Amino acid sequence: MGRIEAKGKVDRRTGEVKRAGKVTQQMMSEWVTRAGVELRGAGVDESPHCYKRLPEVLEEHEGTIEVLHTLTPLGVAMAGAHEFDPYKD
Repeated sequence: MGRIEAKGKVDRRTGEVKRAGKVTQQMMSEWVTRAGVELRGAGVDESPHCYKRLPEVLEEHEGTIEVLHTLTPLGVAMAGAHEFDPYKD
């Protein structure tokens, strides 16, 4: 699922919801809690629901890469959903 599909579409001027998102803050929180990851900030467009699973990506590249290690995140910090992020906005 893409980021806009996850968070939905809202008119910035009026605040009118044009299309509801498919991921809620609760869904994202439950996912990262189950994974044991400390999350600071982030909107639902950064939810793990939006990303491909690493084993599937590595499988697609089988034979072209040698995996030496895979890392498990302990924490993620990023701008919050309602904060200005100059790299994203």
